[in-house]
Amino acid sequence: MALLTFKGGVHPPEKKELAEHKEIKVLPLPEKVYIYTTNHIGAPAKILVEPGQKVKTGQKIGEANGFISANIHSSVTGEVVEIVKMTNAASGTKNDVIVIQRTDEDDWELIPNHGDYTKNHQKK
Repeated sequence: MALLTFKGGVHPPEKKELAEHKEIKVLPLPEKVYIYTTNHIGAPAKILVEPGQKVKTGQKIGEANGFISANIHSSVTGEVVEIVKMTNAASGTKNDVIVIQRTDEDDWELIPNHGDYTKNHQKK
């Protein structure tokens, strides 16, 4: 079966004129973040934190909880101020949201290094 294609391919306009000569800027950290427990079609993550709890940047705050699910990590260092239901613009449904007030600059909680993955992988 032949591969269907366009002669010469598709070349949409790049539209870079608004930003192509602008400098890249580092934005300040937000004072408050809203992190949804569902960012996909699967099961929402199980919430691992509660209001009043301090969290670090990178800390796991939600755990994968189903066939299609994902762990969630804090994007700032701060304090969980509330867990609320908010409308998810992508799906139109109400989902749990972890609200974190930033209290400090990034203090990272890093994922443990498990070494060279090529040496730990064994073929079956």
